[in-house]
Amino acid sequence: MTGPAGPPRREDVDEQVSRDFDDVARITAGVTRIAVAAAVVAPLWLLLLWLLGTTVGVGLGSLIIATLGAGLVGWAWLRRFGPSRAEAAQGRDRAAAGGMGIPRVAIVIAVVIIFAYLLLVLKAAG
Repeated sequence: MTGPAGPPRREDVDEQVSRDFDDVARITAGVTRIAVAAAVVAPLWLLLLWLLGTTVGVGLGSLIIATLGAGLVGWAWLRRFGPSRAEAAQGRDRAAAGGMGIPRVAIVIAVVIIFAYLLLVLKAAG
């Protein structure tokens, strides 16, 4: 029979907290990558839907082509501008420095696509 275990050692608690922060940083980096890609893909998908709908005609083919095209752009975006696995593992250090780590280029492209879509809709409305 053993006696009471006593409180955990300070080093063990600090190590567990550090592992927890690393897990949170890894998950946050993954979610941020997906959110940035979605910020680029969603307006592009709407623009492709409108363009294909007006040129080819509204139908299932236009939806499939727009979805595949936007999906490929999102995949390419993640490959080109997304952080590597090593950078994602070090996300806690970057998050501590401040900012979400969203590339400015992603924001500019998303805004340009949204404005282009808005202009096309306003032009179509007459």
